[in-house]
Amino acid sequence: SSSIHCCTSCSHVSLFLDTMESCLLAALARLACRWPCCHHIGLDTDGWTLADAALGAVVDGVLDCLGSSSDVVHFLAVCRWWFSMAVCRPGAFRAPVSDWHAVSRGQLDEQFAQMGEPPWDGNSEDFQEVLQGGLQHAEQELRLTELSASFPSGITVVLLRFARRLGGLLNWVAVVPPQPGAGHGCPMRRRYLQQEAEEFKRRVALLADASRELRGRLPDPELPLRWAQWFEESGAAVGFPEVHLQRFRSQREQVAAVWANNRRTFLSADEHVEALLSSLGDLDDIFGTSDNEGSGG
Repeated sequence: SSSIHCCTSCSHVSLFLDTMESCLLAALARLACRWPCCHHIGLDTDGWTLADAALGAVVDGVLDCLGSSSDVVHFLAVCRWWFSMAVCRPGAFRAPVSDWHAVSRGQLDEQFAQMGEPPWDGNSEDFQEVLQGGLQHAEQELRLTELSASFPSGITVVLLRFARRLGGLLNWVAVVPPQPGAGHGCPMRRRYLQQEAEEFKRRVALLADASRELRGRLPDPELPLRWAQWFEESGAAVGFPEVHLQRFRSQREQVAAVWANNRRTFLSADEHVEALLSSLGDLDDIFGTSDNEGSGG
């Protein structure tokens, strides 16, 4: 009987979910009929997901409360406020950058503590010691490569991702700054843009500091080559086959190439962040000039 009860409960749950989805999709269809902009942009509501439908149902309810279509402007003003609050909250960008910076710095420091230069003054006549030293270093190189250059969590990849987001916010606040008195709602929009410009400044300063510090922790592309030289000399002294020595050198050269390319990419992203940092004065001029014009009028 418990199995029958379980099946019955599952059927009820499935029926409830199907009914809920149908209701949400119906509400979304009503929204598409009532909101002219849906038709203007060619919105295909048939392809919307359940989450889209749920959000549409909420918007539909808000529009019902607003009443006439002329009140949609107030709804848009609220949406603009929501957007600005979402952009400027610390969790949107600054907290993730701070967390990434702290974690990356700790991981790199821990990894570098386990690595070092080749033991030129060690006992290079011991076959096992030479073999173990080469293999251990190769493993540490792999770990460091994952931390610094892997996709999607390597520090260079993440820095590029954050830098692109900075560029997007700069375009948003600086391409066409509103002028006071240009039309209804412009002072409010201008206030939001000023808030977002201040958020941009905080983001740039934070990311520039993180990039500047992590730049000093990039892997040295020459280190794998020094290990390759040590392994060749020490391995030859203890009788390693030439093919193994050549393979070890080839692997170290590949790692060195990856680290060198990663360094160039990181430094390029770092230069981009520094350029954004230098643009802060231009951003102040944009809004400062408008302020002076507004006060003069």
